[in-house]
Amino acid sequence: MFDMSESTSIEPRACGVYSTAHLLGWGVDHSRLRRLVDDGQLIRLRQGWYAETAADPAVVAAVRGGGVLSCLSALRMYKIWVPPTDAVHIRRSTHRRPRLGVSCHGFGAQPRLSDPVDSVLVAFGGAARCLAGGARRDCELLVAIADSILNGTVLTSADLRGAVAAAPPRIRRLLDLCDGTAQAGTESLTRIRLRSLNIVVRTQVVIPGVGRVDLLVGERLIIECDSRAHHTAATNYQEDRRRDRAALAAGYLVLRVTYADVMYRWEEVLADILKLIRRHDHRSTKHAR
Repeated sequence: MFDMSESTSIEPRACGVYSTAHLLGWGVDHSRLRRLVDDGQLIRLRQGWYAETAADPAVVAAVRGGGVLSCLSALRMYKIWVPPTDAVHIRRSTHRRPRLGVSCHGFGAQPRLSDPVDSVLVAFGGAARCLAGGARRDCELLVAIADSILNGTVLTSADLRGAVAAAPPRIRRLLDLCDGTAQAGTESLTRIRLRSLNIVVRTQVVIPGVGRVDLLVGERLIIECDSRAHHTAATNYQEDRRRDRAALAAGYLVLRVTYADVMYRWEEVLADILKLIRRHDHRSTKHAR
């Protein structure tokens, strides 16, 4: 395969899929482009777009489908937390229904289709329209995505607000619920849902002898939002148990919830939390910083 590593410094925007403009800019003239296609090193996806044989399948599907990868599909490629979806989210130059996948576009004027994967901000704008036009649960998901962007990138709240500047006020107001300290989407969702019930929740609280905890309800109830990616390795598993022992010894209660608990069994989890609160088990004279 031909080497373009020096020319694709921004990942994952290349993903093995290139426009003719990309290739010409990197010194691949039209005759070489034809040879690369004839040799099987490049596959023509549609007019003006090509892919390497090992290109990302989702990006290939989006470009072949008449657009570029966007919305939830693009955000996932940037390692942003997104809810589970099997669909390929595609932004097209027109609003016609694509041949495959889900057609997504943000509010207001949209940038031209210059890269195979939309930028984080363009993709976030698409997610805002895709999610926040639906049920309350979908609005919570958008806040969790925004938290993940703020925590995992150099983008700011002002950047996100700019990306949805043309959105209705109710969608722009969702950004008031963001907390860039959240380290997981499930942590964001738990915080949002508890605060919607007027339950006092603090985030990323440092407790002496324990360390930083995800959420603290009242003064005593610690809620840790575990994920398979960060809490199942042997070292992490052992450290979590040490922290739990230290927290219990210091007079705290620890409630661990999993991804499945938050995404699919939330009513059961909430019922348990409310039982603890009604018994005032979250109250204590202990104070955390």
